[in-house]
Amino acid sequence: MSFYTRIDGSTPKRMSFEYRAYQESKDDDPNAYYYYSIPDVALIRKVTVYCDGIVKAPEMYRVTIEIDNFSPVIIGIMDCSQKQIHAQVPSLFKSTKRGTCAIMKVYKVEAPLAWKTAGEEFEHFMAALTDKWRVQVMNMVKEGMQQKAIDENTRVSPVAMNHVFHCLHQHLRSDQLSLEFQESKKKITQ
Repeated sequence: MSFYTRIDGSTPKRMSFEYRAYQESKDDDPNAYYYYSIPDVALIRKVTVYCDGIVKAPEMYRVTIEIDNFSPVIIGIMDCSQKQIHAQVPSLFKSTKRGTCAIMKVYKVEAPLAWKTAGEEFEHFMAALTDKWRVQVMNMVKEGMQQKAIDENTRVSPVAMNHVFHCLHQHLRSDQLSLEFQESKKKITQ
C-alpha cells in the first residue's frame, strides 16, 4: 500500500515510508508511518492525501501535519470507507514564518472497538466467501474440462471468465439476497 499527497493541486507525490525504533507514546503513534516533507508550510492552502491500495476493514490511518515544538494538527482519519482526505490547511500555518518546514504524516491508529471488531468479522466473512466462490468457479471449469466443453490445453479467455463472473454478480444482485442483507443490517443495529 502507498500513500500520496497533493498540495494546492500540484502533481501527486508519493509519501516516504519510515520505521522507527519503539518509543512509548501517549497516543496511538505506531512505529511505522508515511511522511512527506513540506518545505514552506506558510504557503500551502489545501492538501489532499490518498491511498492507492486496499485498506482493510478494521484499519484506520490518522493524517497529521507536524511542526517542531508544536502539537501535531490532525487533518483527518482515513479508512476503507474514506481512502482520500481533502482539507484546508489550518489558518495557524498561514501565520508561521516563511520557510518553516513541516512534515505530513500518515499513521496507522487503533480503531474504535466496534469498528475494529466489525471490520475483523467482515474480513473473515469475505475470506470464507472468496474461498467458497473460488471452489464454485473452478468446479465449473473442471466440469467443463471433463465434459470436453473446455479444451484443457488452451487458455480460458477473459471474456469467458467475465461471463461466469457476470452470472455470479447477477446472483448477488438478486432481490432475495438484497432482502436478506437488509434483514442482517437491522440485526446489527439492534
